[in-house]
Amino acid sequence: MIQFEDFRLDVEDAQLLRGGKRVALTPKAFDVLARLATNAGRLISKEELLNSLWDDALVSDASLVVCIREIRKRLGDNARSPQFIETVHRRGYRFIADVNEAGGAEVKQDQAPRAETSARASGERQPGDSTSRHATTRTRVSSIVGRQEEFAELDRVFRVAASGQRQTVFVAGEPGAGKTAFITDFIVQHTDESVRIAEGQCFEQFGEGEPYLPVLEALTQLTQQSDGDRIIEAITRFAPTWLTQMPSLRGRLPADVAESDALGSSATRMLREMAETLETLTIETPLILIFEDLHWSDYSTLDLISYMARRRQPAKLLIIGTYRPVEIILRNHALKPVKRELLSKQACCEIPLASISVEAVSEYLTKRFPEIETSNEIAARIHRRTDGHPLFVAELISYLAAHDKLIPTTTDVADAPLPENIRAMIDTQIDLVDDEQRKILEAGSIAGVEFSAAAIADVLGQQVLDIEDQLDSLAERQQLLQPVDDGHSVEAPSARYRFRHVLYQEALYKRCAAGRRIRLHRRLGERLEQRHVEPPPELAAQLAIHFERGHVLDRAIHFLRMAADRATRHYANREAAEYVSRAIDLIRRDPSLADLRLSLFEQRGLIYRSSANIAAAAKDFEAMAQEARRRGKVAEQANAQFCLASVFSWVDRQKCLDAAVRANQLAERLDSGLHQKHLRGWWAYWNLLWEGWTEGDAAASSAAISAARKLNDREMLCLHLSRSGCFHLVLSDYDTACRATEEAMQLATEIGDASEYLLATFFRGWACLYDGRWEEMARLLWDGLQIAETNGHDRYALLLRLQMAQLCNEAGDFDHAAELAERSLKESRELDLGYGQLVSPILLGVAYLGQDRAGEALELLEQIVQRLDNERLLMDWIWKMPLRYATARCHFKLGNLDAVRDYAAKLRLAASFPRGQTHEALSHQLLADASLRQGDSKAARAEITRALNIVQTTRLPLAEWRILQTAATAFADSDPERSQECELQSQNAFSGLVQGLNATFPSLRPPGNRSIER
Repeated sequence: MIQFEDFRLDVEDAQLLRGGKRVALTPKAFDVLARLATNAGRLISKEELLNSLWDDALVSDASLVVCIREIRKRLGDNARSPQFIETVHRRGYRFIADVNEAGGAEVKQDQAPRAETSARASGERQPGDSTSRHATTRTRVSSIVGRQEEFAELDRVFRVAASGQRQTVFVAGEPGAGKTAFITDFIVQHTDESVRIAEGQCFEQFGEGEPYLPVLEALTQLTQQSDGDRIIEAITRFAPTWLTQMPSLRGRLPADVAESDALGSSATRMLREMAETLETLTIETPLILIFEDLHWSDYSTLDLISYMARRRQPAKLLIIGTYRPVEIILRNHALKPVKRELLSKQACCEIPLASISVEAVSEYLTKRFPEIETSNEIAARIHRRTDGHPLFVAELISYLAAHDKLIPTTTDVADAPLPENIRAMIDTQIDLVDDEQRKILEAGSIAGVEFSAAAIADVLGQQVLDIEDQLDSLAERQQLLQPVDDGHSVEAPSARYRFRHVLYQEALYKRCAAGRRIRLHRRLGERLEQRHVEPPPELAAQLAIHFERGHVLDRAIHFLRMAADRATRHYANREAAEYVSRAIDLIRRDPSLADLRLSLFEQRGLIYRSSANIAAAAKDFEAMAQEARRRGKVAEQANAQFCLASVFSWVDRQKCLDAAVRANQLAERLDSGLHQKHLRGWWAYWNLLWEGWTEGDAAASSAAISAARKLNDREMLCLHLSRSGCFHLVLSDYDTACRATEEAMQLATEIGDASEYLLATFFRGWACLYDGRWEEMARLLWDGLQIAETNGHDRYALLLRLQMAQLCNEAGDFDHAAELAERSLKESRELDLGYGQLVSPILLGVAYLGQDRAGEALELLEQIVQRLDNERLLMDWIWKMPLRYATARCHFKLGNLDAVRDYAAKLRLAASFPRGQTHEALSHQLLADASLRQGDSKAARAEITRALNIVQTTRLPLAEWRILQTAATAFADSDPERSQECELQSQNAFSGLVQGLNATFPSLRPPGNRSIER
C-alpha cells in the first residue's frame, strides 16, 4: 500500500482510495499511476511506460497521454502547476508527491506493477485496440527508419554543443518528410537528466506576426520543469525585459520585479538579455531548444536565433529549427537570408530530410509488423506508389493494415484502389470518421493545429465532456489527432488536442463549407472574447484571425491594432506594421469602416518612424493629412503635418519647415484648449531647432507638458518631455533636462516607441555631458546605439555616435574621438544628413587639436564657419558656440591671439541669449588665456575672476575644470596658495568627471595642461 497526500494506492488489489472511498480509474490508467508512484522522484520515459505496460498492443503516445489526463482528473492535479505528476516535455513523467509505505509488502524502486483485469483476461477489446486483425500483434515502433546518416550528424552536432561550443542546426524537409518524428526520436535518445529540452512551435495563422511566439513557449516549458524556479530566477536576474512578455509567471514573481526592471527595454536589450540567460543556464547543463516550422516564424524569433548563433561566448546550447524549403521560397520568408548568412559565416549547419529508400520502407515494415513476412517486392511497390514520402509511406501502410491488405503477396498492393498521393490519403482517412466526429474535427481545424475541447464545445453548443470523449476516442485510435499533455491554456480550462500533422488540419479546414467556416470563426472569436472582461494582449492576434475570417471586420481591426501595440512593446516593428497593414486592407472590404483609416495611417506611420523607414512613414503621414483634410478634421491635419515635419527633419530642411508652418497655421484655427497647447508646443520645438530660442516658445513647451498631463495622454506627454530637454539645455538647466528626458524614456518604453526613446536618449546624453554625468552618459549611449542599430535607424545611430565622440574629446580620448568623428562624417555625407555634416567636422577638429594637429583642425573648422555663413543647418545656432570655442583654441595653439579675442567676443555674444552659461564662462577663459600668453597677468586675473564667478554660482562641470586650470596659472605669481588650490580643484573636478570611464575609454589622459600651451 502506497500513501500520498490523502490517497492510498493498493497495488495488489488494483484500486485507488481516498478517505476510504474507491476512486474510479480505468485499468491502464491505474497501471500508469502505480508505475509512477512506485518510482517516485524518478523520471520515467514515455518509452519505458509504453513498452512495460502495453506489451504488444497497438499503442502511441496518445494512449499514454489520455491515461495521464485521466489520472490528473481523478487526483485533482494540474499539469501547469502539478502536485503529483510532473510532465518533462517530450521525455516522460515524474511522480513528485511525497510517498509513504502504508503497510503491505515493500514496493521496490524498479517494480513495474500491473493490474490484470477481467476485461483483459476475457479478451475484451480495450481502448487503443485496432479494428485490424494485425493490430493485436503490432508493437510500438520506437524509432524512424532511413535516417541513420542524419541522426549521426545531429548527434555529432549535439556532442559539440555539449562540450561548450554552441551549435545551430536547421532540419529541412517538405510536409510529411518526418521532421517532427526525427526530432522526437533524437530527444528520446537524450532523456538523460543532465540535458534540458524545450520546444516552441510556429503556427501559420498567427506565427509570422506574433513576436517571439515559439521562444516564449519554450521558456514557459523550461519554467514548468522540476528546476523551474531556477529558470525563473535566471530570467529575473538576466532578462527582466522578458518577464513582461510572460504573464504566466506573474504569480511566481515579486509584484514590482517586472515593472521596475524592464524600463529602457529594447529589441537589442531583449536579445542580449536572453543570450546571457541561456548562456548562464548552460554553464553546467546542456540545453536543447527546438523551434518547429520556422517557415511560419516571426522576424523577432529569427533575430534571436541569428543573434545566438553568431555569439562566440561558450555555451552548451543546441538550437534546432525545422522548416519547409518550398515555403520560405514561395513566401520570400526572412528565414532564407538569415540561414544563408549564418551558413556563410559557418555559424550553423543544415540537415535535409529527403525521401526514404526502398530498404528503409522494408525496415519500417519489419519493425512495425515483426510477425508478418513482408517481401522486398511489397516494400518496392509501396515505395513506387509513395515515392518514398515518409508520411505517405506510414499512412499507406496503415491503410493497408486497416483493410487487411498487408499480406506476403504483392497483388493486393498492386490492384487495390489506393490513394494517389498524401492528400488523397488524408481525404480517405477523413471519410472513415463518422459525421458527428467529422463536424467536431472541422471545428477544431478552424481553431488551428492545436485546440481545446472547451472551445469546440462552445462553438458547437455541446457539453465539454462529450466533446472530450469523442476526441479521446479518435486520439486513442490514432485517427487524425493526438492529445496534448500541456495543462490548461489561457483560453480554455479543458483538455487540449493537436492534429497529428498540419496536413490533416489543412484538409479538414478546406473540406469545411465556406459558410460554415465563417460561422465557426465568428463563434470562436466571440466565445474567446467573452471569456475575458478585457482579452489579454497575447490573444489579440488569434482573435483578429477569427474575426477577420468570420467577417466581423470592425472587431478584427480592433484586435489587429491591439496585436500591433503588443508587437511594438516587444520592439518588433516589422510585425507591428504588418498587423496595421492588414487592418487597412480590411477597410477596403467594408467602406463603412473608412473612419478608421485616419488613426490607422497614424499608427503605422509612427511604427515606420520608429523603425527608421523614413519614406514609408512620410507616405503614411501624408495619407493621414489627406484623410483628415477630406473629413474636415483640423486638429488631425495639424498633427499629421507635425509628424511629417519630424520625418522630413532628417532628409529635407525645407519640407520640414513647410510642414511645421502648415501645422502651426492649422493649430491657430482651433479654439483655445488642451489640444491646441499640444500643437503649439510642437511648433515651439521646431522653431527652437531652426530659428532659435524665445521666451514664448519655452512657455509653449511647458504648457504642452501640462496639457498632456491633464489629458493623461502618455504619447503626448512623452513627445513634449523629450523635446523640453532641448529647451532646458540651452538654458543651462541640465539637471531638469536629465529628469525630463528620463521620464520621456520611461514613457517611450511603456508605449513601445523606439523613435521617441532615441530622441529622449539623445537629449539626455547631451544633458549628462554638460552636467558632468559622464559615466551615466557612456552607458546611455552604448544602450541607445544598440537600439538604433537594431531598429535600423542609421540616423539616430549616427547622432549617438557623435555624442560618443564628443564625450571622448571632453575626456581626452582624442584618438577614439577622431575615429568616431571621421566615420560619422562619412556616413553623414552618404545619408545627406545636414546635422551630421555640421557636427562631425567640429568634433573632428577638436580631436585633431588634441592630437597636436592644430593646422588641420583649423582648416576643418573654418570650412564649417564659411558654410554656416551661406546656409542654415539644423540646430546650427546652438553649435556655433562649441564651433567658436574650438576655433579660438586652434588660433591660440597657433599663436593668433587677435583671432582668439575675436572668437571669444563672438562666443560671449552667442552665449548671452538665452543663457548659455557654460560657453559664456569659457569665453572669459579664452580672454584670460590670451592675456596670459601676452604677459598681462592683471587682465588675465580679471577675466578668469569673471569666469569663476559664473561657475561658482551655477553648476557647469564642463567649463569648471578648465577655468580652474587657467586660474591656477593666472594666480601663480600674485597668490600662490590660491593657485595651488585651483590646480588641485581642477584635478579633482576632472578626475570626478572621468571616474568610471576608464573601462570604456582606456586611452584617457590626465588633465595636465591640455587647455593651454605655453
